[in-house]
Amino acid sequence: MNRAFTKFITGQLTEAVIIGVLCFIGMSIFSIPYAMMVSVLVGFTALIPVFGAFIGTGIGAFLILMVNPIKALWFIIFIIILTTNLHKNNRLSFNVKQNRLFLFI
Repeated sequence: MNRAFTKFITGQLTEAVIIGVLCFIGMSIFSIPYAMMVSVLVGFTALIPVFGAFIGTGIGAFLILMVNPIKALWFIIFIIILTTNLHKNNRLSFNVKQNRLFLFI
């Protein structure tokens, strides 16, 4: 059980770092303000399974909204596309989380 929990935590941390880095790269390409701060926030909240990245997206979108409302809309669309593609195609989700499935059974 201890080994499974360690793999679960390692998988969550790996996924959060990947989402945070991809978020920063995308925000930098689209010149969205507060790229580093919001990417760290999204990566940190991605530690919460399933909806964590979306919680960070809401907070980050609010911060960006204060500066540029159009960029906030583009940020929300970008994060939805990013997280949906990562999880829907199981490119990240399956590879990182394959050893922790039995924790939820």
